[in-house]
Amino acid sequence: MRTSRYDRLVFRCDACEVGYSNATSEADRIEITATPAGNVPVEVHAGLTDALGASINVVARPGKAWKFCSANSEDAATWTVIRALAMADQLDRVAVALGVGHLTGGEPARVLLWGAPAPGSNGAAADAAALVEQISRDLGEKDDRRSEPDVVVMWDDLVVVIEAKLGSGNDRQSENLDRFDRYLRRPELWSAAPDEIKAVGFYELVRNWVIAWELAERSRAGHAVLANLAPARHGADVERFRELVAASETRRLEHLRWASVLPAPVPPWLEEYASKLRLREL
Repeated sequence: MRTSRYDRLVFRCDACEVGYSNATSEADRIEITATPAGNVPVEVHAGLTDALGASINVVARPGKAWKFCSANSEDAATWTVIRALAMADQLDRVAVALGVGHLTGGEPARVLLWGAPAPGSNGAAADAAALVEQISRDLGEKDDRRSEPDVVVMWDDLVVVIEAKLGSGNDRQSENLDRFDRYLRRPELWSAAPDEIKAVGFYELVRNWVIAWELAERSRAGHAVLANLAPARHGADVERFRELVAASETRRLEHLRWASVLPAPVPPWLEEYASKLRLREL
């Protein structure tokens, strides 16, 4: 029996606030915490509630908060790693892992998580979030159902948009393909025909490719990279999607592995978390 509430888990400990999903088979049960904060190290608790509450897909906020409590939550892993990088002042490791570390000069990195400024951000991040919102409006998205990139990191001459995956695959749609149309209006972004792009079905990657391109143009950054932060098995997805996009020296698509974006040195609390999720092996 699926549920979206901790108090409806059959296998739970109310005192310790840790339970398990209601799968019939014990082997299939996933650890679930009573709160989102319970699923990440205490070192990154600060700002989490506000960040989840600010995600720009308003309709999805309750579901996002619940899924964040799951041990296999890619949002939880994303939050933990990106916050660790920010705390260590090592956000440029994202660019270095992508081979564009030389483009991180100028003002400090602006970071958006799920479309909203990361905790502790300055006005420049708010300006970046406003650009994402305007792009959404110009695409004709509903105000309460905006596309929300998992992570955006912006420097003066570089925009990196990250679509993060942990255990799940990249989103592929096979029905209601007219939903792609608003993202395919600019043929210069693509090397394939709209019908082929829709048939392949990478709905999240399509939207994030458009957002990365538009953000670079509107912020006057010379370079944009869409990074699929994901396990090794997702490499085939990236290669297939690369066949569809108009990639160039200034507009790139890359596969990024979790181990490559951990801070150096990795603090003990993050090493423990990474080991639990096997991030170095993915």
